[in-house]
Amino acid sequence: ALMAADDPVATLRELRGVLAPGGRLVTVLWASPAENPWFGVPRAAIAAVVGAERAAFARAFGRLGDPEEAATAHRDAGLIDVAAVRLHERRTAPDAATYWQELSSENGHFRRIAASLDVEEAAALAAEVEARLAPYREGGHLSLPRTLVLVTARVE
Repeated sequence: ALMAADDPVATLRELRGVLAPGGRLVTVLWASPAENPWFGVPRAAIAAVVGAERAAFARAFGRLGDPEEAATAHRDAGLIDVAAVRLHERRTAPDAATYWQELSSENGHFRRIAASLDVEEAAALAAEVEARLAPYREGGHLSLPRTLVLVTARVE
């Protein structure tokens, strides 16, 4: 929720306030959509098929997704011993159709889009997702990068 906070530094200050002296805070944020094709590619496919307005969901995704930016927000909130690193993992699926089905069943943003499509839009989106995910095919499956920013800090 830190990514979506109107004032992330104020939110971190509130969290700092409930920690005991010497207490530690760990936050995890999504890196930018460009570093997260598992999210960014399907959203771009939605924009291509049904328009940018309908693909404008989750605009906070990736906010504070640069390690230095995230660390600065934590320092600005009065936290010390701040360290931020990128964590890389991969999400796999056998094919684009399966991936879209999984994504739209587990993520509310994509679920709402999928539920709103008519038959023609759904077919066009399936083709667009397939084409855009092709570069992530490794052998017989898809392998999509996912990148998080992990920040650790403590209260004095």
